[in-house]
Amino acid sequence: MIKEVLDKYPVKFMRDPTRGGVATVMNELASKTNLGIELSESDLPVNKGVKAMCEILGFDPLHIANEGKVLIVAEEKEGLKILDLLKKNILGKKSAIIGRIVNEHPGKVVLRNETGGRRIVDSLTGDQLPRIC
Repeated sequence: MIKEVLDKYPVKFMRDPTRGGVATVMNELASKTNLGIELSESDLPVNKGVKAMCEILGFDPLHIANEGKVLIVAEEKEGLKILDLLKKNILGKKSAIIGRIVNEHPGKVVLRNETGGRRIVDSLTGDQLPRIC
């Protein structure tokens, strides 16, 4: 599935969020490029069970390891085509555009929550969960 994306579309950045989760990967990208990144909480494909467990345990789903996932950064027009391609594959049916590059807040990641508020998303420091593999 990813090979098909790479064969058809120009990708600016791609990485798996296994260690440190989405928050850490996006913060590393923002700090190294001095670009602002805005994530949309309502667009994050977090399973209801995962969301509930994170709420019970006090974890932020953005800091949880996401094995078997990929974060792709591409031009907006290419992003929509990439999303369509990913969704055609059973393994990519939950793919989503979760954010965008912005001119505001260079070097920082901001989450726009479901009620319209915003908060800075920091990188994970230390281990939130013990590694089991």
